[in-house]
Amino acid sequence: MDIGLYNALLIIQYVCIFGLFIESWIVIRKWKNKIHTFLLLSFISALVNNLGYLLELRSVSLDAYVSSLKFSYLGRVWYAFFMFLFLSELIRFKIPTIILRFLIVLHAAIYMVVMTVQYHSLYYSTIYFESAGPIPRIVHTNGPVHHIFMLLQICYIVIGLGLLGRAGHKEKNRFTRKRYFIVMLAIFVESLFFIIQLFNLLPFTNVFDVTLLGYFFGTIIMLVAIFSYDLLGTKEIAKDFIVDRISEGIIAVDNDGIIRYYNEPALELFPELADHATTVPAEIINAISGDVNIQRNDRIYRPEDNDLVHEGKVFGTIYALVDETEHVRYMAELQKQRDIADNANAAKSRFLANMSHEIRTPINAVLGMDEMILRESREETIRTYASDIMSAGKTLLSLINDILDLSKVEEGRMEIVPVQYELATLINDLVNMISDRAVKKSLKFNVEVNENIPHVLLGDEMRIRQCAL
Repeated sequence: MDIGLYNALLIIQYVCIFGLFIESWIVIRKWKNKIHTFLLLSFISALVNNLGYLLELRSVSLDAYVSSLKFSYLGRVWYAFFMFLFLSELIRFKIPTIILRFLIVLHAAIYMVVMTVQYHSLYYSTIYFESAGPIPRIVHTNGPVHHIFMLLQICYIVIGLGLLGRAGHKEKNRFTRKRYFIVMLAIFVESLFFIIQLFNLLPFTNVFDVTLLGYFFGTIIMLVAIFSYDLLGTKEIAKDFIVDRISEGIIAVDNDGIIRYYNEPALELFPELADHATTVPAEIINAISGDVNIQRNDRIYRPEDNDLVHEGKVFGTIYALVDETEHVRYMAELQKQRDIADNANAAKSRFLANMSHEIRTPINAVLGMDEMILRESREETIRTYASDIMSAGKTLLSLINDILDLSKVEEGRMEIVPVQYELATLINDLVNMISDRAVKKSLKFNVEVNENIPHVLLGDEMRIRQCAL
C-alpha cells in the first residue's frame, strides 16, 4: 500500500469530518424537537469517531494510537445507539424505558472497558503497534466485550431497518414513504460497510476501517434526505408541536387496543403512561361509558373517543381529553344564578299568595255588610250606592284573585272551576268597570248581546270575566 493511498484515505477522513460538521450545523440551526436531538447526537458521535480515527492514522506510537482509539470510541460506542433512537423517534416507535436504561448502561460499560484497554484483555486479547507500512495500525485479537459490541451493532442494524421498513410499508403518504426510503438507504449503506469491515470482505480491511467510508456515503445520502425530502421540515415540526404541546391530551390505540402514541398533555394527566402502559387507563374508559368528566390538577376534562379513519379504513381509536374547566364553571355559575332567581320568584309568589288571602278577608267583610244594606234598605238612593259598592267590591276582589292566579300560573297550579252563572250579571259588572273609563276618554260605549244566548251558563265565571276585560 503506497503513500498515495495513505494520502487519499486522509483526504476521505477530512471530507467525512467536514460533511459531518456541516450536517451538525444544519441540525443545530433547525433544532426544534426530540428527533433533531437524536439526529444531532448521532452526527456528533460520527464526527468524534472520524476525528479519532484521523488521529489514529497519524499516530507514530502505541500510546498515541491507544489515546486516539479511546477518543474515537467516544463517538463509535454511541453512534449506532443514537441513530437507533433517531429512527425510533422518526417512525414513532416507543422503546420501553427499562430497555433504554439497560442500553445506556451497557454502552457506558463498553466505553469504560475501551478506556482501560491496555490493562486487560476484555476488549482486545492481544495488542501491539505496527508502523512498517504507510498506514500505522494496531494488530490485535478481539476479546469478549468486542464480540458483544459487534453483536449489539448488528442488532441495531437488523431491528432498525426492520422497523423502518415496516413503517414505510404502512405509511400512506407518498412523500413520507420516500423520506423513510432515503433514510433506510443511508443506514443500509453504512451497515454494508460495517459488515464488510466486520468480516474482512475486502483485501485492505485489515489496515483501514472501511466503516468510515460507510459514514461518508451515509452522510451524503442523509444530506439528500435533509434538503430534498424535508427531513427537518417546518411542516413536520409544526405538526409535532401542535400535537405534542398545544392540543389537549391525546392517546392513540390500534385495533387491538394497544397504545401506539400519546402526547405530552396526556402524559402530564396520566403519568402512568410513562411506565409503558399498553392499554388506555380505566378511568378514561369508565368516564366515557358513564358520560362523566375527569378532574385533574384543579382542571376538568371531558374524555372523547373517535375512530381513527384513513381512506375509509379504521386503524384504531383516538382518545381526546378536552379541557372543559371554564365551560363547567360557567354552567355551574349559571345554575347558581338560576337557583337564586327561582328562589326569589318563589318567595315573590308566596308573598303574593299570602297578601291576596289577607286582602280578600276585609273585602269579603265589606261585601257582606253591603249585602245586608241591599236586603234591609228600602230607600232607592241608598240601594243605588250600595249596588255600586257591591260592583266595585267585586271588581277589587276580582283583581286580588288575578294576583293569586298569577302566582298559581307560575307554580303550575292553575285550575278551571266550572259553576253556573248569570250572563246578565256578568255583563253588568263588566259595564260598570269599563263605562266610566270610556266616558272619561270621550269614547262611545255600546253593549250588544245576542238575544239567543241563554240566560244561565256553565263555566268559570272569573276566567271569562278576565278574558273579557
